[in-house]
Amino acid sequence: MTTLLRSYLMSECRRLMTRSLPSAAQSAGAPPRSGIHMCVARRATPRGGAPAPRAYVSCLDCKWPPETRECWKCKRVTDRMREMFFCTPCDVVQSPDPAANYFDVMGIAATFDIDLAQLRSRYRDLQTKLHPDKYAQKSDTERAYSALQSTAVNKAYWRLADPLKRGLYLLELNGMGFRDGEVEVDEGFLLDVMETNEAMAAAASVEALAAIGEENEREMAALVRDVAAAFADDDVTRARWLLACMKYRDNIGDKIKQIRQERFGIV
Repeated sequence: MTTLLRSYLMSECRRLMTRSLPSAAQSAGAPPRSGIHMCVARRATPRGGAPAPRAYVSCLDCKWPPETRECWKCKRVTDRMREMFFCTPCDVVQSPDPAANYFDVMGIAATFDIDLAQLRSRYRDLQTKLHPDKYAQKSDTERAYSALQSTAVNKAYWRLADPLKRGLYLLELNGMGFRDGEVEVDEGFLLDVMETNEAMAAAASVEALAAIGEENEREMAALVRDVAAAFADDDVTRARWLLACMKYRDNIGDKIKQIRQERFGIV
């Protein structure tokens, strides 16, 4: 396949993809994500360009994260993991740990293949303990920290519960996040994506659209299994490529929902 045709296919697929997840690079102007430090001391300066912060889980240059974390009330040094939410002697809620990533927050290993039942159970337990309504009669500090911790738990859960978002987050933790179109996928896959988009555009019935959706879900499930195997083998480069393919499939799923609602009036 010629370079020109390949470029056309990639541009056409990107045009057809109307929705996409934000990447680390796209969110560079936003506050750092949980557990990821945008280091100012260690900046890569592209030739002829402005310095760009790079993401690190830890950084010796600016001594991040802090070595210790104290309870705001009793000033005792707390255990970062065991006392992430509460100081044991005081039993008061703590501020969110800026060094904790989403896996730390949910108390699970930073891997792709996680126990979703365990994740849901942890989420419900933490939200019960941290919900702001429980702290309505507490001090201003406790009310503020409970709200922040509850929000942090909510963000961590929804980021890790979705396999695509979880995989992209693992890439970020490994310093391998990517923008849309930055990772090359093979021509056969791009052709398949284009054909699927054309089939969606031509779908004249709910049944025809549903069949396309079922096939897309099967392809997505296969990609999820392959991503799990890639991360298990510490092959982050392959996982990155597979996750780029997953983003295409995820966008097809979103487009199917949009067509179902706009064309057939089904929410």
